[in-house]
Amino acid sequence: ATSSYIPYSGSTLSDGVTGPLTLIKAGEALPSGSLAGKIALFDVPTSPVAYSTMEEISYGKYDPQDLIDPAALYSRPWGGVSDLITLLDNLQATGPIGCIGIIDLPAAGAHGSYYPYDGTIRRVPGVFVDRPTGQYLSALSISNTPVRLTLTATTQRVVSRNVVGLIPGRSNEVVILNSHTDGPNAVEDNGPNTIIAISQYLSRLPQDALPRSVMVSFTTGHFHGGIGQVAFVKDNRDSTLPKAACALTLEHLGALEWEENAENEMALTGRPELGVIFVPENKAMVNASLEALQRAGAGPALVLRHEDH
Repeated sequence: ATSSYIPYSGSTLSDGVTGPLTLIKAGEALPSGSLAGKIALFDVPTSPVAYSTMEEISYGKYDPQDLIDPAALYSRPWGGVSDLITLLDNLQATGPIGCIGIIDLPAAGAHGSYYPYDGTIRRVPGVFVDRPTGQYLSALSISNTPVRLTLTATTQRVVSRNVVGLIPGRSNEVVILNSHTDGPNAVEDNGPNTIIAISQYLSRLPQDALPRSVMVSFTTGHFHGGIGQVAFVKDNRDSTLPKAACALTLEHLGALEWEENAENEMALTGRPELGVIFVPENKAMVNASLEALQRAGAGPALVLRHEDH
């Protein structure tokens, strides 16, 4: 059983590919062509970050219930996505016929994983598996046991569109409300719901009540290397963007913390997932972010420096 396919990986024919499993160690440098005819097995890299480190690079936090434990680690399976991209890129040169990434979580936590999503199609077909399946496969790799991997896929060139709207205010200066319209689940892709509700409220106000105009930007292709956002910037570089006072991107709202418990099962902890607002070096926006968190009672949350995202 697999947890999911590795996005933008290569594909196999309908009868798959068969070869011996070879376990790749973290940081192992492999010569070109050394995995020819084999199926590479590897641990999906993670990059846990101490909450204390996050606090050090923050402008401030809102945590009235003291839910943030500075000594604890913030660890999510997608946290090491940059290292995963490097690993997948390097694998191509070694020539495996397939690859299997082991996510260090139970089945429920690994299921449906979708990363990386840089839009770069790689030649090697690959899938993710959970920890128990990974342990089983790791044992098989010791005996050089051949396995079959099947991943059929088609590639199409399609067109999708950004959706942009404007709510006029007293001036031509604009505030941009942004989110993306593609996502693999409801929490990942719930920013537009909130922005539509905000827009319905703002559009009912008299134009004079808005000191600035509000631009709504729903971009496509977030999961194809952010291509829609790139297009939005290109289309508005000389028109709207010079008049922008600020931009606010909303996503992942209302998420609840879901972690592995002592019984090695995924379960809700009863706490909200840590909230984060990334802000550039701008005192007004930092203060506005902290005040908004306090008004909403939305903790635990950190306001972090944008360049550390």
